Amino acid sequence: MTSAVPDPEAISQAYARLSTKFKTLWTFHQFLQGVHRTSLRGATGPAVSFAPLYEQIKRIKETKGVEPAADTRAAMARLDGQLDTLHATLAEDDRQISPSTMRQFFERVKAGDEDLLLSILKFYYYAPTLSPDEMDKVDFLLTRLGTTPGKGGEMEIKPAPELQKLSEALLSLMVRQRADSAEVKSVVSLLDILRRDLEACERFEDLSKRGTLENIRTLKHRMGRAFYDSEVMQAILSSNVAVKKKFQLLYKEEEKRILSASREVLEKEKDLEQDARFMSPEFREDLERFRKDKDEFEKASRRRGVRPRDVKRLKESLHKLLAHLDPAAAEEFDVGSDSTAGGGRRKREALSKGATPLPIRRDTGSGIAWRAETDRVTSETARRLFASVDLVRSDPATGVPAHGARLEAWEVRSALRILRKGKDTESPGERDRLFFNASVLRQKMDEEARELRDLVGEVGDSSASEGTLATAGKCLARAREVDGLFRQALAAAESEGIEPWNHLTRSRFRHLRAFAGLWLLFDALGGA
Repeated sequence: MTSAVPDPEAISQAYARLSTKFKTLWTFHQFLQGVHRTSLRGATGPAVSFAPLYEQIKRIKETKGVEPAADTRAAMARLDGQLDTLHATLAEDDRQISPSTMRQFFERVKAGDEDLLLSILKFYYYAPTLSPDEMDKVDFLLTRLGTTPGKGGEMEIKPAPELQKLSEALLSLMVRQRADSAEVKSVVSLLDILRRDLEACERFEDLSKRGTLENIRTLKHRMGRAFYDSEVMQAILSSNVAVKKKFQLLYKEEEKRILSASREVLEKEKDLEQDARFMSPEFREDLERFRKDKDEFEKASRRRGVRPRDVKRLKESLHKLLAHLDPAAAEEFDVGSDSTAGGGRRKREALSKGATPLPIRRDTGSGIAWRAETDRVTSETARRLFASVDLVRSDPATGVPAHGARLEAWEVRSALRILRKGKDTESPGERDRLFFNASVLRQKMDEEARELRDLVGEVGDSSASEGTLATAGKCLARAREVDGLFRQALAAAESEGIEPWNHLTRSRFRHLRAFAGLWLLFDALGGA
């Protein structure tokens, strides 16, 4: 008869993890008390006693290796359960604290100790799942820990070895199911696309108009298991640094224009009081609204930093005043069409040079005007896809091969509804049209990318003619429009449950992956 040999090292490791968890919860409790005292005046945190838990920790430390291993493991399991209960209590209290309150707290107390920040961040990594607010808090803390001030004072990402050490400290706290490698690649590719989209913003209002900042934030909230991946963590940090730099750069330029126009309006106020044209109740109300928005804007700037909506609100009230005082200046401040950087002037100059404005695409009844099967660029691809799905007599559990591109089950169903319209099948809806258009375009972009890769790999060319790149350029332009429709559909699906949202998200990730692959080749070969 043989007996199992005790594994003291494993018990020591389990104890070390338990001790770390206890210290993390204690530190987070101290953090909550600090926030309650400074930012949530009048609110009280949970009444928690750490002394009994500490005594248990102390006893396990003294008896491990002396008492039977099974007894030690049982004691640690009981204590771990108690710590989980405590974690839930603290997490409930933490939900009273908004992400902006957390940021204000750290700005107020100037807490820069990295060990403290790491302990607070670890608290969130002990949670099985995170709410959107908790994700925003993690994002803030992760950025503080993963970046450092550069030579010019701008934020820079820490060296790779330090980031690897940080990710190991966080991801080793809990055993989690690993994300699929394809999912990780999709998330990293999408973050890269969004970062490029951000870098293309030339005016402050582009940040809001393109929806890039909101898209990045939404993606972080919806990453699922991929969020707990070291490669994704580094991509998130790169994205955050890019956002910070671009926001500060564009905001400084916008602030100068807004404040300059604001000063001019306020300097004229005394003269306006003597002009009966500007003493109407409507004008006085607009002036009062502008004063209030300007005060709130300046307070926000001092307190927590300015957000795009703060700028938009001030510009809107300023635009109303300028419409009374100087219509030409108001056109330059047309918040509905462009930024203050001469938007109206650029439009007039373009028209005076004979530039033809792009036509607005009108809805043809389905909600989506473009049809892949009638577009000269994609019609042949659509025909082949129709031929593939027409062989399907019932909805498959998985996608079907379509000339090298696999379709998701819901994409097959959408294609069948469009193909068999009016033939004893469910009528296609807007989402069916979106899935079908995206499936065709995804396949066409993959085909174009293969041709361009052959051009680079086999022929060795480093550039291509406009004619060679023309079809790829049209596909990329159409793909941007389709992605906008995906964003609209995702927003509409928020209230429909998780399955529709997952279907749209997966199809969109596949769409963006194809877009990224083609765009990189298109750009490398001199496409414009």
